[in-house]
Amino acid sequence: MQADARNLDYNEGLRALSARFNVHFDDNTYRWRFSKSGLSSVDCVHPSRKGQHALAELTFNPKRF
Repeated sequence: MQADARNLDYNEGLRALSARFNVHFDDNTYRWRFSKSGLSSVDCVHPSRKGQHALAELTFNPKRF
């Protein structure tokens, strides 16, 4: 899949820039898979409220701050 490969390339670039500028980088959201209920019923691409909540739970780590 070209889109997957391109996304992985972008993530590698972001990871390198983050390390260079000492900024936290976490690409767990790329590996996380949405459930059907986690996707919007409007366009089936963007997260629903449930999906947004799940992403927030995944990405927010208060120990980082």
